[in-house]
Amino acid sequence: LKTRITAYFPGALLSLFGLFLCFQTATLRFTFDESEFSLVRSDLSSTGENVVVGGENRWRYEQFVNYEFFPSESFPILVYFKETQTPE
Repeated sequence: LKTRITAYFPGALLSLFGLFLCFQTATLRFTFDESEFSLVRSDLSSTGENVVVGGENRWRYEQFVNYEFFPSESFPILVYFKETQTPE
C-alpha cells in the first residue's frame, strides 16, 4: 500500500497544479495599452487591491527595469518582469 501511495502522490500534486493553472487561465486576463500593463478578470473588470503589496494590479511600462520571455520571445509561455512601482 505504501508504494502505491508514493507512486500516485507526485501525479496527484501535478494534477492539482494543472487544475489551478486551468482556473487561472479561465478567470484572469492581461491587458496592454499605450502606457500600462494590467491584470484583470475575464470580464475585464478590476481584480481589486493586491492583498500582498497593496494597490491595483496595474504597472506602467516606464517602471519596468528588466523583463524576459521563456522559452523565447517568438513563443512566450512565461513572461517575467521586474518593476519599481510596487512598494517593497
